[in-house]
Amino acid sequence: VLAFQADQKYVRITHSRGCDLIDESLKSLEEEFSDHFVRVHRNSLVRLGAIESVERVESGQYLANVRGLSEPCQVSRRHVKDLKARLR
Repeated sequence: VLAFQADQKYVRITHSRGCDLIDESLKSLEEEFSDHFVRVHRNSLVRLGAIESVERVESGQYLANVRGLSEPCQVSRRHVKDLKARLR
């Protein structure tokens, strides 16, 4: 599993073979998998070991480049400090 992302009232699990939807909250997934995943946005959890880099773009927004995902994940300003600390 690479990421958990809110998708309407479900959570989309993105993994090496594609995506699946589950009916579970991000909060409960965050509590269960806190050793391996980090909250990067109110709608996303990302596997720590899959994060290749975190960059700040011209707009001031932070993006996390995740191995295996075609698009970078937005990182909210609220979660940047914790993300950087967990990546050290």
